[in-house]
Amino acid sequence: MEGADGPTDEKTVPVNADADLLIPKSDEAQSDADNFIPVTSDGGVLKKVLAEGHGKHPAPFSRCLVHYIGRIMGAKEGDVFMDTRAESQNQQPVFAVAGRESQPKEAGLSLALATMRVGEKAIVYIQDPKYGFGEQGNFSFPAVPPNAKLIYEVELVQWEEKPLDEGEDQERGLLYEERLERAERRRKQGNELFAQGKHQEALGKYSMSLSYLDEDFLMQLEGLYLDKAHEVKVPVHLNMAACQLQIEDYHTAIYNCSEVLTLQPGNVKALYRRGRARHMLSQTEEALKDLEDALKRSPKDAAVLGELSAVKASIKKERQAQAQLFRGKLPPATLGVSTSNDVTDTSCDGVKDKGPGTSSKARGEQQEGSSGGILPKNKKRFAGDSNAWEQGKDESIINSSLGWLWSWTGGWVMSAFTLILSVLVGRGNRSTIEHMRSTRT
Repeated sequence: MEGADGPTDEKTVPVNADADLLIPKSDEAQSDADNFIPVTSDGGVLKKVLAEGHGKHPAPFSRCLVHYIGRIMGAKEGDVFMDTRAESQNQQPVFAVAGRESQPKEAGLSLALATMRVGEKAIVYIQDPKYGFGEQGNFSFPAVPPNAKLIYEVELVQWEEKPLDEGEDQERGLLYEERLERAERRRKQGNELFAQGKHQEALGKYSMSLSYLDEDFLMQLEGLYLDKAHEVKVPVHLNMAACQLQIEDYHTAIYNCSEVLTLQPGNVKALYRRGRARHMLSQTEEALKDLEDALKRSPKDAAVLGELSAVKASIKKERQAQAQLFRGKLPPATLGVSTSNDVTDTSCDGVKDKGPGTSSKARGEQQEGSSGGILPKNKKRFAGDSNAWEQGKDESIINSSLGWLWSWTGGWVMSAFTLILSVLVGRGNRSTIEHMRSTRT
């Protein structure tokens, strides 16, 4: 088996190794075989480095934080039985132990972690099922069939060397006080890294801290024991949010603040940091609510006041931009339309619409020197014929009504209606002319 200081010099991969299409089998691809490193001497676990890491390899039984996708080898496109990012609400890495060969499940993954460095990404092939889930498989979550060969895409996010006073972790065997003490120790280590500006490394320590306060552990607690665990957990989430604001991971910062607010709804730091993250994501209304809630609880907090002022300025700019966007974009006929009482609509710079038939001056000019709304020239046209007179009067009334309707509809609906009426009026004029000719003869 490979030592903790790094892989052995042996890089021979059996030619007939069955690792689906991901392991080279042809002569042309044989040169690529050097990229596959045997993790175990029997070839049951192989590893291919996709991206190099940095630093040392994890010491035996070190606590590691990892992301991985596990697939069943040989299945069409690979059946995914575990995706740590998909299973975690905030894409937090999961805890694993490096170099533990004796564990009953996923021993191959544990052995492969002992060969990796922080930041390294690799493909791990479990060719012998005994290094995976064995002959029985796993019928609960994650579901893996018996004797399954597996493929892992692994990223080592962080690891920590085991303190001498802790020994090998047996998570389920740790006492309540031991878990809280170890979680608190990692939090303080993270704070030191944060003060040095090492935000990613600090996040690793905070994640390590939370690994001692997982859901399985918390579900066993109640009363004062649960309250004490939450007192340790809350500042870890707050510190993680502070790191994520620094590295511009705003969505995850919102998640961590929300976790705190679930436990402590009035926490000012959580409200402030969530408001700040939302502001950076242009979620200004939500940010405003968070910061106003924070200000109610801490009226003199300078950080809250400063961020609240910035959010209000952003909201003002957004509204000005929206007003500018829609200014002058509506059709002219719909802007500043007056009512029958000439009430001005000031929504578009107070400009009153002076369309056909809407101004009182125009209405006065139409009525002056007329009878029944018919101009003098039309009187002369129909002089001596009462039927023609009534026809012309009706036509004038219709035209006047059309002008009034035009001001209300903006003209686009009336265009079609006017066309129809012009046809009807045209027919009426022809019948009138024929009638006048018959009376003269």
